[in-house]
Amino acid sequence: MSADYTLSVSSEGKNWICKVCFHVYAEETAFEDLAEDWCCPVCGAPKNCFVCRPIEEGKS
Repeated sequence: MSADYTLSVSSEGKNWICKVCFHVYAEETAFEDLAEDWCCPVCGAPKNCFVCRPIEEGKS
């Protein structure tokens, strides 16, 4: 099974990635400002299933 993922870097230099489906949150609203009951738009996982991944220098 293949997937088409588009990674985008937030202005803070980090990505929030769903641990369930690997969706990368890439919206205008800062992830930290989302409501606690926000869910992944792809798989429905709760906000606490996302992990913050800093962007390494020279990688995107």
